[in-house]
Amino acid sequence: MGQYRIHYFYPVILIKETAMNVNTMRKVDQWVGIPFCFIISPFCWLADLLRSAKTQMPDTRKTLFIELSEMGSALIADPAMRKLKRESSAELYFVIFRKKKISTVIDLELFSRFTALLSFFSGARSRIGFTNLHDEGLYRGNLINKPVRYNPHVHVGVNFISLINKALGLFDNAYSTVAIHPNELQLEKAVVREEKITSIKTKIKNLYAEWGNENIVLLNVNASDLLPQRRWQQEKFAEVGRELLQNFQDIIIIMTGAPAEKDYVQHVTTMIGDKRCINSAGYFSFEELVPLYSVSTFMLTNDSGPAHFAAVTPLKVFVLFGPETPALYLPLGNAEPFYLGLPCSPCVSASNHRKTSCITRPCITGIESAVVFDRLQKYLQEKSIN
Repeated sequence: MGQYRIHYFYPVILIKETAMNVNTMRKVDQWVGIPFCFIISPFCWLADLLRSAKTQMPDTRKTLFIELSEMGSALIADPAMRKLKRESSAELYFVIFRKKKISTVIDLELFSRFTALLSFFSGARSRIGFTNLHDEGLYRGNLINKPVRYNPHVHVGVNFISLINKALGLFDNAYSTVAIHPNELQLEKAVVREEKITSIKTKIKNLYAEWGNENIVLLNVNASDLLPQRRWQQEKFAEVGRELLQNFQDIIIIMTGAPAEKDYVQHVTTMIGDKRCINSAGYFSFEELVPLYSVSTFMLTNDSGPAHFAAVTPLKVFVLFGPETPALYLPLGNAEPFYLGLPCSPCVSASNHRKTSCITRPCITGIESAVVFDRLQKYLQEKSIN
């Protein structure tokens, strides 16, 4: 990521939060978060009044970013963080406040009461985050004293940049009236040292001894428990994998995943049933993913964290979208979506805390494996020509 100082204390909080059932998290945020925000709002209003916090320009010298739900969103926020660093020389932090005397908090979450409370208790004078403005619902008091209207019709990365423009004082009210150039949404690419490339190739060779530098295709078949409706069917991943291996002799498939996903990934690996398809779930560390992406040809993945992690490399990523939309969440790298865009899509949003009761999931299950294979086949053919 960019050349700024980030203190990675937030994974501890992330682990604690995701250890709880997702529906329980939503209920706690609603039934505990709303009354807490209501009770604390008068004290927040008084504190802001005494410190003239609402009228003063944010002091961004020490700025805290809060993003607890998914690591992928943190990658989308990277251009916004780099802009703040570039234009104000801010020292940036993730969820560490009192000892560092944080002056400004930027809440990246979409209407989480918990992060609004964190923002207030950080002691920061300026607390920047999204507001529903005239939209009904999404109440979280007045804990955010420099609000920005969340726009559900533009990419989340654009919304994040709007928070930074607010911190820089580029507009006065809640409406982000400053145009955002596409160049502002460019991720800074990772620099992968040669020894990292050598090391990852050695690990691939150890994983599959017969590897002779054939092209590497990555399949990421799982998705986080936050929204399991994003998972494309295992049998369709298997169909695509089999077709790829039957039609291209110069590729191997590496199935990726976390250690806890090993059995899920193995099920797809077994269905593909080819020695050139290898289950690597839990084999590569998080730090080794970028070098792995750097030596691979493309990745087919559900809408999940790896699609965004790969965005810091040139890797071509094909992302399967269902209950969410690429208009808001397409990775900022070399990404291309598969998306049906049904009349009901997207069915999850900030206004329903990304919850859907749809069981049949035609938005994702309706994506045909033949369509996916045809596109991947064409891409591989184009690569061989070039």
